[in-house]
Amino acid sequence: MVSLKIKFKSIRSESRVKKFLKIFKNLNQFFKKISPSPGNTEYDRVLVDWTLRNYTRVQSVTSTREYIYVRVKAQPRSPVIAFLRITAGVHKAYDLNVTNSVVSDNGGRGVAIDNLRSSLHIHHSEVSNNNHIAGVHVTSGAGDVNVTHSRITFNHGDGLNITYYGGHKNVSKSSLSRNEGFGFAVWLNQTTKDRAEFLPVNQTTNIEYSRIIGKF
Repeated sequence: MVSLKIKFKSIRSESRVKKFLKIFKNLNQFFKKISPSPGNTEYDRVLVDWTLRNYTRVQSVTSTREYIYVRVKAQPRSPVIAFLRITAGVHKAYDLNVTNSVVSDNGGRGVAIDNLRSSLHIHHSEVSNNNHIAGVHVTSGAGDVNVTHSRITFNHGDGLNITYYGGHKNVSKSSLSRNEGFGFAVWLNQTTKDRAEFLPVNQTTNIEYSRIIGKF
């Protein structure tokens, strides 16, 4: 068993985001468990734990505590190499943040992100009249998709198309209208459930105070 304890010198309101970039060992066999906790001992509440194979990619997790404690269990006498990225800030780290922007009239997709690991955030923006697949297109990965106070309209395909392993999906106070395909489409990749490359922490969808006009 390998344990890693990390302490942050920061204000209480900040969040710590842990992204597991790459973890592998000599043999492509399952680890027993990886358990990050928002404390400084193994007895604190576990944020999430999972088993994995080489190069399994897990959705990032967030804690508001001062410490992050990570415990890794593997086969005895087997070398393990792990790469983690840990950030501190007032909110969860973004893979892509689109705020106060206009994304329009592109020959391809408007906003596209592949292999999501943490979150996509679209706020107070307009995505319109893009000509391929979707105005906003998420392909593969696991993480959070958050669309707030935005308009996704008149795209030559879906408005918002999310095709990945899972995570939290939120659309609030937004308009998804007049798109030629679906206004809002979610497709979950479960074809490789026993040997999944990406592992989501949660699987939830929230739509509130929004307009979806057209297909859904």
